[in-house]
Amino acid sequence: MSPVIYPFKFAPRSGFFLGVISLPMIPLIRTVTKSSLFCLLPAAAGLSLQAAPDRDLPLDFVHQIAPVLKEHCGGCHMGDKKKGAFSMNTSASFLAGSENGKVLDPSAPHKSVLLEALFSADPDKMMPPPAKDRARPTPAQLELLRRWVLAGTPWEAGFVFQKATYQAPVKPRLPVLPPVSPGLEHPLDRLLSAYYTKHGVPPPKLADDTSFARRIHLDLLGVLPLPQALDEFVNDKTPDKRTRLIDALLERRTEYAEHWLTFWNDLLRNDYGGTGFITGGRKQISNWLYQSLISNQPYHQMVREIVNPSPETEGFAQGITWRGTVSASQTREVQFSQSISQSFLGINMKCASCHDSFVDHWKLTDAYGLAAIYAENPIEIARCEKATGKMAIPSWPFPELGQIDPEAPRAERLKQLAHLMTHPDNGWFSRTIVNRFWAALLGRGLVHPVDAMGTEPWSEEVLDYLGWDLAHQGFNLKSTLRLITTSLAYQAETVSRVKDDATAPFVFRGPRARRMTAEQFIDNVWQITGTSPKGWDAPVRRGEPLLGLLESREWSAQWISATAPTPEPGSKEPKGRVTVLKKVVSLPTKPTRAAGILAGSGDLRLFINGTEVKAPHLLRFGKTSEVKFDGMFVAGENTLTVVVPTTPGKPEVQMALLALDLRLNGDAVQTIISDATWELSSSFTEAMLKEGKLAPKAPEFKAGVWSPASVTAEPAMSGLDTRQLRREMVWANQPAPPARASLLKADLLMRTLGRPNRDQIVTNRPQDLSTLEALDLSAGARLNEILSAGAKQVASQKFASASELVDWLYLRSLCRKPLPEERSAALEMLGEKPTPQMLEDFLWAVFVLPEFQLVR
Repeated sequence: MSPVIYPFKFAPRSGFFLGVISLPMIPLIRTVTKSSLFCLLPAAAGLSLQAAPDRDLPLDFVHQIAPVLKEHCGGCHMGDKKKGAFSMNTSASFLAGSENGKVLDPSAPHKSVLLEALFSADPDKMMPPPAKDRARPTPAQLELLRRWVLAGTPWEAGFVFQKATYQAPVKPRLPVLPPVSPGLEHPLDRLLSAYYTKHGVPPPKLADDTSFARRIHLDLLGVLPLPQALDEFVNDKTPDKRTRLIDALLERRTEYAEHWLTFWNDLLRNDYGGTGFITGGRKQISNWLYQSLISNQPYHQMVREIVNPSPETEGFAQGITWRGTVSASQTREVQFSQSISQSFLGINMKCASCHDSFVDHWKLTDAYGLAAIYAENPIEIARCEKATGKMAIPSWPFPELGQIDPEAPRAERLKQLAHLMTHPDNGWFSRTIVNRFWAALLGRGLVHPVDAMGTEPWSEEVLDYLGWDLAHQGFNLKSTLRLITTSLAYQAETVSRVKDDATAPFVFRGPRARRMTAEQFIDNVWQITGTSPKGWDAPVRRGEPLLGLLESREWSAQWISATAPTPEPGSKEPKGRVTVLKKVVSLPTKPTRAAGILAGSGDLRLFINGTEVKAPHLLRFGKTSEVKFDGMFVAGENTLTVVVPTTPGKPEVQMALLALDLRLNGDAVQTIISDATWELSSSFTEAMLKEGKLAPKAPEFKAGVWSPASVTAEPAMSGLDTRQLRREMVWANQPAPPARASLLKADLLMRTLGRPNRDQIVTNRPQDLSTLEALDLSAGARLNEILSAGAKQVASQKFASASELVDWLYLRSLCRKPLPEERSAALEMLGEKPTPQMLEDFLWAVFVLPEFQLVR
């Protein structure tokens, strides 16, 4: 009988030790330890592939086989571990095999891959692999496994090595709401009432009005309430005042957008400078994002425009082209897979971009399937930086919702992906964003961490309801913010973070106190001291949007075609012929504000009541800008004319598109658009324009000269996206509000206070104060500059007394008056006539207080 080679120990030389063996190190290990890894066992050891005398004895899987498999295979192939895509958790996963094929051939079990691995002498093939901290199976254990494999691997019915774990549902679910009871009308509070009872914790107490007002201003707008507004709110005795305040703050569109821009810039890896911008390997989505927030664009539409990108949104999909050689997991295609998974589904595809994930069930093929959707050309799958020879197939990880056509062109694949990502039945999509909002507003997500949405939430019912409601409300993000902030859960007193969160099961007891973001801290210091900068770095058009057009779900303006008539043979064609479009609009009052956009395929000109509207680039095709009307409209009839240059005899159709919004009294908005109600005439020339014959009462405006305008679909040659036009429109003659930190490039102070560089997606910022932050807040040059300028601004206000100054600062920073001992200390610091240095020190003393820096 020939001897059997049996590896029995790992005794590395020269102090060489491996806690985990990586593939590139195996050749080295093999060389270093070759002489000490193996010995030859004689045949008398009783171990061979031949049948043993006890071959007919029945095997007890649970008590004989399962313990051996768990001891020697569980570390790599059970639970969440599935190296080589091979899991032994269940009989089905065991028989399914690995990425290299099945481990057992039923027709020839003695030739199985499993037996070869168990009895192999090659350390690159043997299983389990040799390691100092892992014992090899004993001869008796190997004999049991041999008999089990030769018997066809019989498995105890229903036996699994891993207990059932939480599986996040794919589809949305609407939980059954408990009955309404006094004081518990809000759906979230009704669900949480049962939660408190189940966990034996008292419902949190409602925060006082001042605390609530301060918190809701910081959360929705990022800035503190002004003292007068705070007093009015606190003194209001109506029962619905909190809900009315929330609604009013959500309507402050510019402040809302510029505060939440920080959240979305972090999530979408968007910034105004840094890695990739110098080399052109990175592109912003800033203006598109800003306009989406200003207009409260539905979330599913935002994501569709990102996943299936246009030139204004492609910066996110493209990621960053890193300089030099990068790993296979950082190519543009794989970045796309990682980014859309993390941002919109709360899935970590980074681990699965190198190998099958060790932390969840996502596989290498899942990551590369998404990457292949975006790829221009076929891509080869790389495992741990080594090419596998297998090509990625474009695919979507939730086939129950549908699948990508791998043969479709790239543009069509991306369109299909955008549809699947925002599919009504994709509960991962809606639950991920509402969980992020809950974490942002209450300090900790329903699922924690927020990028691990496969983790069991502490309240599945609350998460399901929020996700269902978002979809039910047309993916209106402000609706979700309103739903959360109107709940007692949000409006309760804050609780402190406990130290044992990592080990003890989390139990919700109320919202957590949170640190201001870097942008919030700086914005509020600027607001209090009046030192906001004049300019900003973000390439965005700031201001409140045109309400009528931006909020309409359908674009109603139509393209008007204007073609000059072909001259009769022998006739003399007037030089400089133009076509004029005309409409008379009656307004009940003179508009207080007005703005709009005119676009077309030529150099168009717009006249209102005979006066030409001047705006740079306004009339150039495909470009838009603000239109300043400066009181051109009047109460009563107003005549609008659009001059379209035409070329006689040319078959090309000249196009014009007009959309104006007029703000009348209060919030009333009247919209003027180009449509079939306009009139058209080709009886005018450029010379007539110079002679002023387009005045409202000129003879040429008499009946008979005009014919109905001809409207047409948006021409394919235009390249002008009407959605872009809607987002471009803003009110004119509106002074720009003070700049916000979210619109500026990060300086050293912002970096120190936690603003990330956004080379990677960031979904949470640190909540603990670092030593560097403490130093920068104490003696940092940038904060000193702000405080110095702020002290001068404060001194210019000429307070009647130092005591009045103390009240002023406390009310604007802490939303309360100072306590007697605080007033005494402040007056001692300031003296009777505060100098700029004294004021600077006083400002600093208040701004570094935890009470100022916490959202609580």
